[in-house]
Amino acid sequence: MIRVIILLILLAGLTGLLANQEIQIPKAEQIAVSEDDIWKLPTELQAANPSARHAKLLQLSPWETESHQILLSSKQVNSPQQIKPTWKLVGLIKKGSQRYAMLLENNKTSQYGSKSTLPGGALLRKINDDSIEVIQNDGKIEVIELYR
Repeated sequence: MIRVIILLILLAGLTGLLANQEIQIPKAEQIAVSEDDIWKLPTELQAANPSARHAKLLQLSPWETESHQILLSSKQVNSPQQIKPTWKLVGLIKKGSQRYAMLLENNKTSQYGSKSTLPGGALLRKINDDSIEVIQNDGKIEVIELYR
């Protein structure tokens, strides 16, 4: 009886040893994430004030089409400071250490990170838990709350 138990223990040990030889479990390595690897919204490719550039293009009318001339004659192009933002703050997202503001404009939702240029030319200064701080074109800081 003791021999059978010893034989079973040896057989289980050999089976475990053979299984360990066949299946090699890779060791987990600690990967240090550098600051360059963190995903961020591109900011250098965004125009500083897209509304102002669009208005300037409409004034110059480089394509000289009738639709641009009709548009210019039918309504006067306003400066970006006079245009009231057409977007609405609809949500705030946190991905890791990054925060993003979800803005609704023309039935389309877009996300913006800190220091991004918002539609209308304003700058997103800071994203809080339930609000954002926006630097308007005239330099004033406006706090926009999510739940109001």
